[in-house]
Amino acid sequence: MADEEGEALRYEFTAEQAQQVLTAAIECRASTHAQLALSTNVWPVVLGDSSRAGSPFEAWTEVKQPNSSLHEIELPVPITVFGHETQRIAVLSEATMAILERISLEDISSQLDMKPLSATDAPHIHLRELSLRNSGDDGFYVRSLTASRIASHPGAVLVGCEERYGTRTEQLRRRGKEPDTAFAPGVDINKELDAVLTCKADALRNYTAGWAVLMGPLSTDPRFKGWKSGEDDEGNRWWTPPAPIAIAGMPVSRFVKLGQTLYAELDGDIAPALAERWDLPPYDGWDDVAFVGFYDTDAAADGWLEDRARIARAFRPGKTLHGCEYQQNRQEFGKTPDDDDA
Repeated sequence: MADEEGEALRYEFTAEQAQQVLTAAIECRASTHAQLALSTNVWPVVLGDSSRAGSPFEAWTEVKQPNSSLHEIELPVPITVFGHETQRIAVLSEATMAILERISLEDISSQLDMKPLSATDAPHIHLRELSLRNSGDDGFYVRSLTASRIASHPGAVLVGCEERYGTRTEQLRRRGKEPDTAFAPGVDINKELDAVLTCKADALRNYTAGWAVLMGPLSTDPRFKGWKSGEDDEGNRWWTPPAPIAIAGMPVSRFVKLGQTLYAELDGDIAPALAERWDLPPYDGWDDVAFVGFYDTDAAADGWLEDRARIARAFRPGKTLHGCEYQQNRQEFGKTPDDDDA
């Protein structure tokens, strides 16, 4: 708990628990909650104020070294990471990594099935993306296993778990899928929007639909003739076709984008009725009445899981939103590596 002076929350560990959580964090097996608990104690150490770290972290020692982009810590006892023993770790803004000295970058990369970030621009960095989760309006939160060589530690390899933000475009391209911002010739807009909003499409088609609706009314595409667009008082973008479009068998005269999700706006306060029809459980993550359920989960041909969450939510008096949120993830360690177990 926080003390009377408002200090940050402290989490209590035994020495053995601290080693276990650290190992799990480096191997991308730690939950969000466990990583927060670890970070709360580790950062005071790397910033030279061990007195603010909880027990047993005051026994962890900062190591002075020339690389300003990372902080090095020597542990009181060794840990074993991916089968390799080390007593030193590196703490970076987006990663906690083990410093391994008795294995090459090529060998650890082969062991963990990593690939070079770029064979020409960054051959010294290898990675394997483990999971992607929606984050914000435009991209994903990415968890990756990463290994690299750095000049400040010759003969050593840094290996660990990196957490960073990546755009949707970047992630689709990493999967070998070239995203488009317009519907291909011959695509029926009405049928495609119905498929996307009822969770019958995939992450790539959802991406294209979002951009096509955004840009279509401003383009010369005859399929968007008569469409209008604007922004409401709360900053949400909206679009109206010249005639209603059938989405899930219901006429829709207006589409709205909240966050990264495109919705059909329906007349009436009908979110509970839609939830009953589609068997959607209640969702308490928003202020308004909402129901969210995984409509379908498929393993794509490239091995990625594509989760589709069907949504029915109250919008404003007399209006209900219906749509589908598409998530991509590839979970290699644990069932849900980025779940919060608090």
